[in-house]
Amino acid sequence: MKKKWIAIVALIVVAAFLIMAVLPMATNMSASAANDISSKKNQLSSLASQKSKIQSEINAIKNDKSNEMAYKDKLEQDIDLTEQEIKTLNALISDYETQITEKQAEIDELQIKLDNQIAQFKTRVRVMYEDGESSYLEVLLESTSYFAFLTRMEFVTSIMERDNRLIDDMKATSAQLKAAKEELETSLQETESAKAQIVEKQRELEQRSAESQAIIDKLTNDEAYLKEQYSIAEKEANQVQAEIDRILAQQKKTQAAKEYVGGVFGWPLPGHSTISSSFGMRFHPTLKVYKLHTGVDISAPRGTKIVAANSGTVITSTMNGAYGNYVVIDHGGGRTTLYAHMSSRSVSVGQTVSKGQQIGLVGSTGYATGNHLHFEVRINGSLVNPMSYFK
Repeated sequence: MKKKWIAIVALIVVAAFLIMAVLPMATNMSASAANDISSKKNQLSSLASQKSKIQSEINAIKNDKSNEMAYKDKLEQDIDLTEQEIKTLNALISDYETQITEKQAEIDELQIKLDNQIAQFKTRVRVMYEDGESSYLEVLLESTSYFAFLTRMEFVTSIMERDNRLIDDMKATSAQLKAAKEELETSLQETESAKAQIVEKQRELEQRSAESQAIIDKLTNDEAYLKEQYSIAEKEANQVQAEIDRILAQQKKTQAAKEYVGGVFGWPLPGHSTISSSFGMRFHPTLKVYKLHTGVDISAPRGTKIVAANSGTVITSTMNGAYGNYVVIDHGGGRTTLYAHMSSRSVSVGQTVSKGQQIGLVGSTGYATGNHLHFEVRINGSLVNPMSYFK
């Protein structure tokens, strides 16, 4: 009886030790979730590098009072990058929260599995006690012949393997449970860190937006400076016209000109229809002269999605002092559309776009004193009223 108790106690102690001694067997998050999170972290790193470059440029021109429009544009770029950071951080938090939910479910399952394994082990010990089983060594030593010894050895080995598998299973489950809890804690900490970063980015965004608005207010009230900048912007707008003419002429020369894609234009700012300035001659409130407004201005909040009015090929995607971030799309048949003052562009030269496809976001880059889309239509290079080409 004493030997039997020693064997049972020893088995319990060994099992308890193995349950506590966890091997580094991590139940890693799904490859897809890990890749999503890693991708977003890389994106945040890339945005941080871009912001660092923009910050250097801001510092270089910040005190140059003759270049306030360029300073405003750099601030706009920094604001856009900060908004992208906030958007990416929110997406990262969403991924973490999904991962936390999945990991908690995994922990619950592992805990149930471990509880069942422990219960099974306890049952095994209880059966050994109630049946008065002798220790493995006693069973072997009580053999009366070599044949009986071999038979009992095979039997004992089978029992030992079963017991060892049970102990190994408990050990493995315990290891998985510990690893899952560690991953859950890491995800919770990463989530809190991302939320703290969003608070900081929001503060930074508000500061940059206030700086940009201050410059806009100053420019609006500075008639002399406004006239000077208007003159510069007009020259740059003429350069854009010349570039569009050059591209269309080159297409015609090389017989690369395409037929019009067909159909009427779709509205470039879905959900926003307020025209703050129409096409045609207008009396400039500050310059006190009549000037041609070359397109229509459509008011919309910063970051509103801008879409292609029709299918076509992007022939220009760049930035200048007049139009800020702007895109020109060739729809064939000599018809082109221009989208200006974007906070950011999402298409590149040579890219084919479809009607309604996003090409950028509303902003106030370039010669602009508020968030809006400046939209132009040209037929064989000549400016026309865009409103005539909508359904």
